[in-house]
This record gives sequence, C-alpha cells and structure tokens, in this order.
Amino acid sequence: MDSSSPDDFRCPISLEIMTDPYPSDSVALSSLLRSVQKSAEFRQKVADSSIPKALIRHVADPQLPELQKLAIYSLLYLSLDGDDVKVGLVAEGAVLEGSGKREKKEAATALYELCKFPENRRRLIRVAGSVRSLVELAGSGLDRAVEVLAQLGKIKEGRADMGRIQGFVRVLVGVLERGSARGVESAISVLNLVCSEDERLGLEAMNEGLLGVLERLSNEEGGKIGKNSAALLEKLKRGIVKWV
Repeated sequence: MDSSSPDDFRCPISLEIMTDPYPSDSVALSSLLRSVQKSAEFRQKVADSSIPKALIRHVADPQLPELQKLAIYSLLYLSLDGDDVKVGLVAEGAVLEGSGKREKKEAATALYELCKFPENRRRLIRVAGSVRSLVELAGSGLDRAVEVLAQLGKIKEGRADMGRIQGFVRVLVGVLERGSARGVESAISVLNLVCSEDERLGLEAMNEGLLGVLERLSNEEGGKIGKNSAALLEKLKRGIVKWV
C-alpha cells in the first residue's frame, strides 16, 4: 500500500519534536498522519517512540474532536502492517498493572476505535491477558471496556476467550444491574452472542440471575435496551427446555 520506498520518502516532521506530543495541534497531527500513511519505515519508527501513548490520550479526549479524529486515523495506520505489536502498543495501557485509571480508560477508548476493524479484533485477542484485563475493567465500571468486549464478541476467537474467564458472566450481569445505559446495551450484546452458542454459559447466566434482570429491564426500559432485553429473555427461556 505504500507508494514510496523508504529511500525516496522524506518525513516532513521530526520525531524528536514529537517526543511527547500531548497536547498537540492539528498541524503536527495532520503531518504525522500523512507520514504514517506513506511510509512503513516511518510507521515503525513511530511505533518505537512514545508517540502512540500520546495518540491514545488524544483519542480519549472528546474536548478536542479534530485532534481526536486525527489521532484515531494515525493509530489505525500504525495497525496496518499486520503486526500484533502495533495493537499491542495500544493494549499496553489496558493490560499492564502499573497503568493508572486514566491510562486504562484512554487505552480502552483507543482499543474501541481500533476494534471497529475486524482484523484488529483478532490482533487484540493475541495480546496476552488483554481479554481478562478488559473483563476486569468492565467489572470496575468502565463502560468503554464493555464496548470493546462487544466488539470482540463478534468474532469466534473473542467469544471463546471470554468463555474461558472465570466470573466473566457474573461481571456482565453486574453491568446490567449497575451500569450506565451504554454499558448495559453492550453487556446485553455480549451475553446474547455467548449464550446463544455455549450451553454452559447460558446455564451460568441463569444461575447468576440473568432472567430476573432481563425481565426488569424489558419492563422498565424503553428503546433499544428494553427491546434487546426482551429478545434475549425469550431466547434464554426457549433454551431452558434444551439445557435443563
């Protein structure tokens, strides 16, 4: 996809200047985006620098929408070379124990944007500990982590990884009981996906009181949450005949 070779490409910005580009400006981030679009060699240099961490912070900052958009596209281009390390750089903020709450939230936001692309979902699954960390973050009340899990639930590998994590269903039922509307909507989506194909998880969900929670949501909530709760409730009730 590169139209120029490393030999004839000349980057218009200096990596030294971009060492810690937060907060940055639209000129610098636009120049960075053009550079990572054109050169695989430059993308590797960026990946080896502190720039990805700054881009993650911009992605998580809704107060600067123009910079947020430029940062998202820059991260997407950094993930195009078929290298798990690129997505791993973003996942690092969510997976490493030394990360603070703000860093985890920023990383989860960036992962959500990256996982809109199916291949990046598979790359994230291959980052050791990423799914388990996202489940833990979901349990701590981070809505964006639940939204990333909903993205990962769209692929078989993601559903399989979630199903192997002890307490995964309990966490999602907890989100339904105590989470925000955004978190609840994503949790319903994940539970619908995993319980539809795994009898064990369906039974576990019922043991965690999911039927009662869905009954309440379908009666009390309108719109998408109420509709999806009612649909999942009906699906689980039909499954009981086969499961028990």
